[in-house]
Amino acid sequence: SGDFVGLFTTKNPCSSLLSFAILLLAQDIYQKRSFIDLALIGLALYLLISCHAVVGFACLILPLIIFLCIKDRKIQKGYVYLAINVFFILIVQYFLPFLASIFAFFGKDVSLTGRTAIWNALIKVVADNQLFTGFGYGTVWNTDSPGYQYISDAYSKFLYGIPIGAHNNWLEIVLNIGVIGLVLYLIFVVSAFNKIDVLGENKNFALLFLEYATVYGLTERMSIAGDYKGFFVVLLAFYILKRTKQQFAT
Repeated sequence: SGDFVGLFTTKNPCSSLLSFAILLLAQDIYQKRSFIDLALIGLALYLLISCHAVVGFACLILPLIIFLCIKDRKIQKGYVYLAINVFFILIVQYFLPFLASIFAFFGKDVSLTGRTAIWNALIKVVADNQLFTGFGYGTVWNTDSPGYQYISDAYSKFLYGIPIGAHNNWLEIVLNIGVIGLVLYLIFVVSAFNKIDVLGENKNFALLFLEYATVYGLTERMSIAGDYKGFFVVLLAFYILKRTKQQFAT
């Protein structure tokens, strides 16, 4: 509605980044009791509210709940990442119609602002064409690529515009590098974050970011070329595995 316009072109990435900033500042307050951090949280909350984005609040509340529930438990955090995504898929596939009243309370509908239509179209496109190998990393949304032409044809049947991105992390990965690539990605990320305790006192930051990126990636554009969140998840996974290797070496 134009209430808040800044460096971001859309409200969801902006609001979600503000949410992550609040999470980090809250953790810092817990450790240091800083008045400056408290003031920054107040400012970030004001900006978050001004975004009018449900995604932003989801990226604040859900990661915090998950983090508090698992941070001190002797469970493998990589499997939590896997479970959240699978649980979301089951919700979308079987239970969304039963949640209509909850979505209506927030001014939304069970299509998740058109996302279910996007997902159905993209799943059909990739299943009919490049299910196992995808259309090539970073190429699928180029207007001159074969993948984009397939997507354009699918969208033109029932949607007016073509979004840039699948609005789901796993589906985006399948479009880019196929089911084979998704399986390899999951093996890599899950195995790495199962070893997150190797980070010691830095574990909480890594775990907070993983939960934030997980929730964000359920309904937003992520793991596309140039997106820092998907890149940083992979970078963190590499770092964890490197620390694990160093620990075994000593």
